[in-house]
Amino acid sequence: MKKYVTILISVCLLSACGGRQTETDENGKPLVIDLQTAISSPVKEMLLSDVAEDIEIIPLETKEETMFHRDLHIISFRHGVLLCPGGGEKTRPIMLFDRQGKFVRYIGSIGQGPEDMLLHASIGYDEDKQEIIVPDMVDLKVYGINGKFKRKLFRYREDGEYWYANRDAREIRDYRFADGYHIFRRMFPVPTVNESWQIMIFDYNGRLVAKIADPINVQHEDKIAVDLMTAMPSSYWHCIAPIMSFYHGTHSILFDANDTIYLLPASKERLIPRYLMKTGSEVFTPEVLHSTDQTGDFLNKYIQPRDILETRDYMYLVAEKGVYSHLCRFNKMTGEVQSVHNKGEVIHQKAMGIHVRRADAPGFTDDLAGGCSFFPRHTNDNEWIGVIPAERLLHEIDIEELERKEVKLPHRKKQLIDVLRNLNEDDNPVLMIVKLK
Repeated sequence: MKKYVTILISVCLLSACGGRQTETDENGKPLVIDLQTAISSPVKEMLLSDVAEDIEIIPLETKEETMFHRDLHIISFRHGVLLCPGGGEKTRPIMLFDRQGKFVRYIGSIGQGPEDMLLHASIGYDEDKQEIIVPDMVDLKVYGINGKFKRKLFRYREDGEYWYANRDAREIRDYRFADGYHIFRRMFPVPTVNESWQIMIFDYNGRLVAKIADPINVQHEDKIAVDLMTAMPSSYWHCIAPIMSFYHGTHSILFDANDTIYLLPASKERLIPRYLMKTGSEVFTPEVLHSTDQTGDFLNKYIQPRDILETRDYMYLVAEKGVYSHLCRFNKMTGEVQSVHNKGEVIHQKAMGIHVRRADAPGFTDDLAGGCSFFPRHTNDNEWIGVIPAERLLHEIDIEELERKEVKLPHRKKQLIDVLRNLNEDDNPVLMIVKLK
């Protein structure tokens, strides 16, 4: 297994990030999460109450100025919700809603002026300062909660268009602000940059702290470049952006086709392995794992970890094999593993010459309020945020049946019923904000 990763520049130990130490066995080695056993140990369901103590139900106000088609990033804080609907000249600025879902104001304005924003696929929020941080083309810009521009923080980008964090998994953000650090992520096959990296970390004032890449990708840098104009890969390309998990000061990272979960950020010489994963990958070489010729037979043999979620008691991993997506649960105290799964399909994309698996991650059964199956689209340190389309809620939930259902939080069920009775199919989505134990 790949236990150690080279850091592309020397880095400092960030004691404020990743406070938890590596979980180890009696020999001091990282614990193993057996995904092979997990997917062969199915359970009927995974309950939301196992990980959560409350769920807020927030119908976002629907009117002309608040309608949006994408929710690239949502941050919840004590008194409100910030929603980033995406970048580009035709999109809306960042939206601020209160905790009841009522629209409050836009943050900033769209444009190319010194105080405007244009590219804002991700945002950060400093709750102590009540400031919104926006990566805008090349500069980090800061706006107050009143919506007004305050200042430029620092220039974070010098060489070309390189924020290509793909959207294959839950983690769609290119940028994250956590514990006073600015964390950027991207796919690796980008030929326009001088250095190979997948995660880049700055301190608050813009000092570059680390550039991190999976060594498997670094070893084959000359083979994974993709022509950005034609989107045609070379013969060795398959790679997604790394996934980052944040939970109460513990930050973990998962690289594509790697069987190790690492602590983020790092020591001076290496990323620190937190967990190893038993995936069956031992029978494949890195060349096979990244090959564009991933046939159905390949997809049936190899378990691919795609996502991480963490709670007090469990690590959850979305792991795919064959036509199935599995939500695997690892008990941090006992080591027990279980899973639930969804069936999808494998599609051959002739233009790209690759096989692609399409399978939605399984969700948690909402036994708190009785709503739809829940899977978080966004995460904060102690919250999961689901974005449920109004149409889905109305189609999947029968109000009379819900009224008879026993749930853990009857007052939240009543709130959900009230929302459903006032909801239209073309309304904005409803946020389900889960407070973790």
